[in-house]
Amino acid sequence: MIANAMLYPLLATLTSWTETPLAFAGWLMLAATWAACVVALRQIDDAPWASIGLGRSAWRAAVLWRGTWLGAAAIAATALLLFVTGTLRVEWLADG
Repeated sequence: MIANAMLYPLLATLTSWTETPLAFAGWLMLAATWAACVVALRQIDDAPWASIGLGRSAWRAAVLWRGTWLGAAAIAATALLLFVTGTLRVEWLADG
């Protein structure tokens, strides 16, 4: 939250030349989470990345694909449940 509050105005100013404002909030939160993990692992716990499941073995293609498919399946199951119960609607946007 602090990184978002501090960096977003700067980044928004730097990209003000575009007609559409760019969304940085997600990327800033990702960077802040990574920085917090680095500080916690290196300065506080003195632990390796493997202690939080981000060791070298976590970056193999099979593991990444399995995580991708499990995440997609969880999102699809939730969307299906919402659609079946009538709380998810598909609304088409007009062209342009």
